[in-house]
Amino acid sequence: MTYQEVCRTVPLSPNVGNLMCGAGLSPTAGTGATQWLGLAAPSSLDTVRTVTSAARFIAVFNDIENHLRDALAASPRASFKSMLDDYASQHRLPARHKTALETFARLRNAISHGRYQNGLPIADPRPDTLEQIEQIRDLLLSPPLALEAIYGPVDPPAPAVVGLQDPISVALVHVRDHDYSQLPIYDGDLYLGLLTANTIARWISQQFDDFDGEAVSESVAFVHRHQEAESNVVPARLDLTALEVIDLLANLDHPANAVIFSPGGTLEEPPTAIAVPADLDALYRSLNFR
Repeated sequence: MTYQEVCRTVPLSPNVGNLMCGAGLSPTAGTGATQWLGLAAPSSLDTVRTVTSAARFIAVFNDIENHLRDALAASPRASFKSMLDDYASQHRLPARHKTALETFARLRNAISHGRYQNGLPIADPRPDTLEQIEQIRDLLLSPPLALEAIYGPVDPPAPAVVGLQDPISVALVHVRDHDYSQLPIYDGDLYLGLLTANTIARWISQQFDDFDGEAVSESVAFVHRHQEAESNVVPARLDLTALEVIDLLANLDHPANAVIFSPGGTLEEPPTAIAVPADLDALYRSLNFR
């Protein structure tokens, strides 16, 4: 098998493809694949796949290692393990991904420093291993956006909002029909606060003895006075990643009650979308890999 057949037949990542098949790097015409790859044994497609599986794995691992080093501005001498620990704590890397990368680091060492037989590494990455490390590489280098994780490829629907002078019945309809638990309060384009289902329930409980149909005509402003504590609402740009929004909504110290998205990332413009703790499941799913 010639090197041309290798390049046509074996799927290669861009890095390895450039290395093995790029312009100016190809051997002279007629050179066999085994001679080109430095193998002593006669070549077969399985043999070439073994070599390129290891090469693909190393190239993808290097992409990840370089990303960690750049993100942390780490020293060239920093170990992969130390960078992974720092990155996980600073960027909220999912535990599942961190565990997988620790395993991949051991496989990288086995390929790079382990035993070879007939020019082939004993440690040969399986196809599912290649798929997993490439998925993690893609998640790190091109992370999913939060709004895409929640709403998919379509534009998010306009978020439900209420005004201070709206009757509370407007909010109750949103809660009943859409199961909303948080409703932003706006005066024109200006954000004023967050009306929560807990606040509405607190108000109803205090009005329980004489609660009747007239009560639902009370204004949002009146009901909002029964809020138990100031809500933590965070403004966000439309390009925030799923991981960044998870960090806001699931923050151990001060979790956000809601993240309000707008083009400028401020609370002084009309909202484009809202993310709440109930959206965490969709956000986490976007970070999973098979």
